[in-house]
Amino acid sequence: SYDEASRAALMTQRPDDIKPIERYGIIDDAWASVVSGTTSPATFMALAEQFIGDEDVSVVTRIAGALGSIEHLLADEHLTDLQRWVRTFVRPVLAATGDEPVSGESDRTSERRAVLFDLNGTVGGDPATVGRARELLANDDADPSLRAAATRVVASVASAADFEDLVARFQNAATPQDERRYSFALAIVPGPDQFARLLKMTIDGTIRTQDAPYLLGRALNNRTHGTMAWEFVEANWQTIVDTFPSNSIVRMLDGSKALSTAPMVDRVADFLADHPVEQGEKTLQQILERQRINVGLRHRINAEVAPFVAAVPFFEG
Repeated sequence: SYDEASRAALMTQRPDDIKPIERYGIIDDAWASVVSGTTSPATFMALAEQFIGDEDVSVVTRIAGALGSIEHLLADEHLTDLQRWVRTFVRPVLAATGDEPVSGESDRTSERRAVLFDLNGTVGGDPATVGRARELLANDDADPSLRAAATRVVASVASAADFEDLVARFQNAATPQDERRYSFALAIVPGPDQFARLLKMTIDGTIRTQDAPYLLGRALNNRTHGTMAWEFVEANWQTIVDTFPSNSIVRMLDGSKALSTAPMVDRVADFLADHPVEQGEKTLQQILERQRINVGLRHRINAEVAPFVAAVPFFEG
């Protein structure tokens, strides 16, 4: 944790003067202190502005993860402002990086481009990035890192046709890696009908038993339909515990951390009190604790991030 003077001094340093692992630590510590309530979410956003152009993929990935958490907790009426804020700061960095790999570039540079592309398309909601993602997904020869990011971007805005395409890609995947990429991307689809179909796929044999609990856990993280996923878990609990490996149940339940409203905290705790999990009791208690913490985090993010992003001048072109 840093006092204001120390944080201000860090933010005036040139990136080259601080090692990548130290820059990562600054971002990771800052987000941890936001979660704990000792640092303002708006302070973290200002820090993200400073470091979003970092040359190290680990730093950018940590920022993108935190911004994804903010987007998940922010109320619908503030999303447009957050999207514009993301595009304002990410677009210039992505443009400077280039939208295609160049000969001789490192794998980490390719991964960094993909992280920025994913962030601009999913959290930033950038229409041009969405269009480019559809092109990349249709091009089997495209850069693998970018195609992986494109899969998530398309899934985040998936139409019924996009959903069918992703399902077909999952079912006809040439490798287990591709199969998991396409199937796990389905967890973020926005359409309620498509999401309901995905939930059924986790217990009807469509999804491999070893993957299904983890996909269902990701579905619990769906920003719009997480509650629907929990209702599915409740309604199909016996099938789930009979079908999934016993040590995967608590890992599936890790997704319930995202159900961060007071009514859902009580509902999840009451259900699990009546339906004990055989393995991972300590881990389960930690999950329920984090779910309670996220209720307070949701409140602070809406109180502080909403006015912060609304007040930032936007420069898009």
